[in-house]
Amino acid sequence: MRGTKIAFALLVALLPLLCTAQQQQNKVFYTIGSAEHSSADSPSDVRLYEVDSTNLRIVRSLSVERETPGYGSGKVWMQSGMLTAKRDSIILTDSEPGSSRIMRVSAAGLAVNNQVDLSSLHIRAAECADHIFVHPVTGLLYFSCDSGSNGNGFAILNVEKSSIVGDFPDLPPTPSRWPNLDVFKPQFSYDYRSNRLYVYGGDVIVLDPQNHPVDYIRARELAVASKLQVGRFAYTIKSVAVLPNGTLAILVMDAQTPTLAIYDPHRRSVLSHWTETQKYQKLETHTDSRTGKPFEKPVQRIAQLRLGPVPSPDGSRIFAISEGDIVLWNSETLQELARFEAPESPAETECFYAAPDGRGMWFLSKTGAVYRLDSQTGKVTEKLGFAFRPLSFIRER
Repeated sequence: MRGTKIAFALLVALLPLLCTAQQQQNKVFYTIGSAEHSSADSPSDVRLYEVDSTNLRIVRSLSVERETPGYGSGKVWMQSGMLTAKRDSIILTDSEPGSSRIMRVSAAGLAVNNQVDLSSLHIRAAECADHIFVHPVTGLLYFSCDSGSNGNGFAILNVEKSSIVGDFPDLPPTPSRWPNLDVFKPQFSYDYRSNRLYVYGGDVIVLDPQNHPVDYIRARELAVASKLQVGRFAYTIKSVAVLPNGTLAILVMDAQTPTLAIYDPHRRSVLSHWTETQKYQKLETHTDSRTGKPFEKPVQRIAQLRLGPVPSPDGSRIFAISEGDIVLWNSETLQELARFEAPESPAETECFYAAPDGRGMWFLSKTGAVYRLDSQTGKVTEKLGFAFRPLSFIRER
């Protein structure tokens, strides 16, 4: 038993080094894409592509569509996915409400190993798998759902055995001395240095590799530390990104105003913060009280951040989208360095990726066009060419 514990501890300690070495050796990456001639709104022939990172040529591909009789076009497809730490499997989800399916694909043969129909497992925490994370130490799949009323927590799945390891409609049991925490429709971010998993959505709960709660971050406390007005405002943590030095870039919001904070989880302190002040004009429809006829009125609204924060590969910059603009910050001071119009409308759920070839960042548009960005300035340096239409890139971390 002691030998097993020592081996597990050694694996945990070596994991960051192994991941770094693997990243340097990677010659291929994976993406979900559709036929080049298909429209962005109606993708066809959706496949998982293995792509050579040096020349962007297709190495192999696998269909990831499935028939759903009586539903729309009769087909749904895998929407997103993540590589396992050993790069031996790709875990995919179709995010289908009420009938999500998880697919495990062998990287060696690019073939389906097994599929798990979530509706057959009677999970209380989530009705679909919108957000997934594959734990690099245990290989377990964590997932949550953005829709449905059955549960707004998260579940943990052993995909290989098609068995549920954890089912948390609310939260895992926490120490009695902790305050009440609210984690709603959570997402996941992982620190490879400390091997801590951040489960966020409202507040944040931090899990160790054995899924024991070891820490938390309250949105209200973060807002106070960021010099925000509290009292009548309710704050929620929308996004968490782990920087290479172990600090966190956190997006916290009240009903209208986004704030970024750099947070040291070990000192439990905010190191720097930035609050949006830019406004944009929007036309709102109102009804004339006398005539009952609708009319439009221009109003000023605070710009909203989304699809971020995403750190650059070296962690020195942070990217996000604000009302169609790319915004770039210094990750230490949160000084805003640049704000400029994105080359196209961004993809819906994720648009910034560390370039698989190690050269800057990639920006994925709603139409499937991919642009290379300079990781220091954020400026477009080239438009990339693919023999298919990329829909999403498979996460590797």
